[in-house]
Amino acid sequence: GDGPLRAAWTRRAEELGLSGRCVWHGMVPRTEALRIMGEGHVLAISSLKDLTSTVLLEGLALGLPVVCPDHCGFSEVVTPACGIKVSPRTIEALVSGLGAAVMELEADETKRFAMAEAALGRAADYSLARNRQRLAAIYERVLAEAAQKTRTAA
Repeated sequence: GDGPLRAAWTRRAEELGLSGRCVWHGMVPRTEALRIMGEGHVLAISSLKDLTSTVLLEGLALGLPVVCPDHCGFSEVVTPACGIKVSPRTIEALVSGLGAAVMELEADETKRFAMAEAALGRAADYSLARNRQRLAAIYERVLAEAAQKTRTAA
């Protein structure tokens, strides 16, 4: 984005000799952000504050293998088939784990392609249609249990 830390991050990339490898897109409309994401090879999530962000499901739906912390909702959504979860026990463990996971996928295109395919399938598990099915099943179960209790009480 174009937030207050952009200048600091740009400066840090220069200090690390990475500025030539970074693209700063700034604030872009959602459709443009999804297009940019879709050009990627991996979705790396480093956040320790998101419970489970929408970007996770967007990335899966774009067929991106996910590298993320093994915590909160990421632990539930990301499977070994579609991503690599990294211990967030310490910042050092998280940083080195994320780097190792990205390098692992960079070194093994066959694995990355398999995870990309699995990412599409995992995204389907959270589609609107699938969520409707889950919700309908819950309602059916609750109504059946209520009907059974009513029959038993009568």
